[in-house]
Amino acid sequence: MRTRSKLTLTCALAVALTVTACGSTADPAVNPSAAASGTLDVTATGPPTPGSGDVLAVVYGAKVGWLPDGVALSWDTFDARENLYGFPGSWYRQTASFHAGVDIRRELDAGGSALDPYAAHEVEVLRTREPGGAVPDVDAWRAHLDAEVAAAAGTLTRAYEQATVGGGPALLTRTVNTAPGSWTGDKPPPAEVVDHSVYWRVETAGDQVGVKVTGPDRDAVLRIAESMTVGARPTGPSAPDDAAARIRASVQTALDGSLGEGMLDAVTEIDVVGPAFDAALVAHPAAVRGLTVAGFDPASEVVWLGTSSAELVGILVDVVAEHGDPGVGAIGRHVAGGPVTTSARMMGLADGWKVARESYCGLTFPVLVCPAFN
Repeated sequence: MRTRSKLTLTCALAVALTVTACGSTADPAVNPSAAASGTLDVTATGPPTPGSGDVLAVVYGAKVGWLPDGVALSWDTFDARENLYGFPGSWYRQTASFHAGVDIRRELDAGGSALDPYAAHEVEVLRTREPGGAVPDVDAWRAHLDAEVAAAAGTLTRAYEQATVGGGPALLTRTVNTAPGSWTGDKPPPAEVVDHSVYWRVETAGDQVGVKVTGPDRDAVLRIAESMTVGARPTGPSAPDDAAARIRASVQTALDGSLGEGMLDAVTEIDVVGPAFDAALVAHPAAVRGLTVAGFDPASEVVWLGTSSAELVGILVDVVAEHGDPGVGAIGRHVAGGPVTTSARMMGLADGWKVARESYCGLTFPVLVCPAFN
């Protein structure tokens, strides 16, 4: 999974949003303590242009009605985490990233996945594992962001605006990161990255939901947030237990190296994965054939993202590395310590449940070199 260095100057917000520019965190005339604290408070005014009202994406029950022209879904990831962002408890998080379509096509044509994370607009939706749990409000979220600034040794500054999204309080943040790190091995990191984010909490169907929109363009971030409608957590198919059993069986097939090309019977888009698989069988036969599902974590479960999509969390995967080199992506890095716990996106198709191509390519990289983004 790709990582992104977050550089957020915070402003407050909610859906029906009211905000303007955050201002400079370095201006002591506005905030005399800014230089010392790395934060600045300003008051938000002026609504952004409303969104179109269309449903362009759905992220863990939250509908997105507007996106910048020319962008497309690039990454769609799901996490099941304990103490996410330092907040106690068990959490689910789905994150959708959107890049310029021309950039995605360029990388697909080149057979790579080196999309610039700093160029993406992201929508992140947080829910507690059990329905009805407490999700951070804007004050708790700001405390989390301030703690990140304090831990960053002077490389982060943040400015905060208060606003409303959907009639409720929200936090709009502008972040400047002077040590963002490199996102690809062959390119030096930028000297500075500026991004904008807005966070708000929604209560719906007896559930609390945290929503965050992040991106390089402040107006676009606000307009995406304004366009969103947050609904109940998704439900699965009509026979969830049967579907869950089929999902587990499909994962075991897709990651059973002893099956050879039979593994691909349980993977979507084999026209994309197939050539990479054939090349891997020639270049790294032992690594491919050594893939094995060692079992499932005791906490493993199927998390429904819709009636025909789900995330299977808690898969225990083992691998036999070639020549003692555990160079097999997320799996191989953990080979010395035994099976690694991972997850897979599953899609319900007419011919059964299968591992999504982007999930499979990300899991098996660099043995299989195929696009690990949408």
